[in-house]
Amino acid sequence: CSALGHTHTRSYLAPTGLRESTMCTSTRLLCSLCALAAIASTFASPHMDGTSAGEHGHGHESCGCAAAEGNWTIDCGDLSGALAAYGRLITNSCGSASVCGSNAHCSADWMVVVAHHDHCAPDALPEIVEDGYHTFETACGEGCEIGRQFNPSITACSTAVCNTTAPLTAAITALDNGRCSTTCDSSTCVSNYQVLRAYHDACEDAPGVDEIHEFESSCAAAECNTVNAAFNPNTCDEEHDHDDAAADHDDADHDHDHDHDHESCGCVAAENGWTINCADTAAALTAYGSLVAHNCMSATVCPSSPSCVANWQIVAAHHDHCSSSDLPEILEIGFHDFEAACGEPCEIGRQFSPSLTACPTPTCN
Repeated sequence: CSALGHTHTRSYLAPTGLRESTMCTSTRLLCSLCALAAIASTFASPHMDGTSAGEHGHGHESCGCAAAEGNWTIDCGDLSGALAAYGRLITNSCGSASVCGSNAHCSADWMVVVAHHDHCAPDALPEIVEDGYHTFETACGEGCEIGRQFNPSITACSTAVCNTTAPLTAAITALDNGRCSTTCDSSTCVSNYQVLRAYHDACEDAPGVDEIHEFESSCAAAECNTVNAAFNPNTCDEEHDHDDAAADHDDADHDHDHDHDHESCGCVAAENGWTINCADTAAALTAYGSLVAHNCMSATVCPSSPSCVANWQIVAAHHDHCSSSDLPEILEIGFHDFEAACGEPCEIGRQFSPSLTACPTPTCN
């Protein structure tokens, strides 16, 4: 990298429409990309499976549920996982709509990047991720849904009314006329930036909301809260998530062998302190042994026994998610003996296998 001394603009990585291209050296950019590639190679892509105030109004599952299901965490204090995911988006050509829409690895990494971009303070993200985010947003679409984390040291933003965009347009005009992308000290810059922040965080489709990235650096001291209190971003908001799922039931996200229509297995696992691990099915086998020992195949026993219910969730999660070749044969064969008695358990999709072709799309009606 040190041999490269000429300069380029970084606008090709930034969202289209920015009025002032920021200059930077190709040395810095290329070294950042080299570092991303190195980081990405050390982190495995999250498992591919498939609120609070929505940071882009993402009308899908909560990021907390996506994180629980994919076995990753949202952590603004440690962005190495998000940076690695962003690096894989680049190396896997996920900026192409034809690639991202059909590539499960792209979709999984996009969830990680969206969660951190939308939840963490703008100054917490590496600049290369903040700048390049919208390149992938166009190709990969809406990710999961999460609010910006609450900051007790700043004031509340004004309330955005998403079907009335006149205040947004006026705020952008005032920010441009005041050259607030250079200096944001004036009351005009501060107040109008906070209007733009409110619309950006609450109104995904409002025209011009992405202009905020032109002002985030200079107006960092003018940030405001779009949520009312601190919250745990890794909490799986089950009620919200499944209200969305009922309204927008996607076959690709619900590739269930048994059409389980209850809470996600990722959330059940997170709430009860166990993990779904196809490479180590010892826990699933232990749970299966407990089902046998406690006569849980009896319809009068299983629904009323907390032990039966808990172990049935573990067995079902592994049965429905893992390849049949990964499961002990006794579990694969005996699973259906308990299904009739214990009913439909948690909901999870079969794990993606890059060595297999895509199944045909079923017509459920």
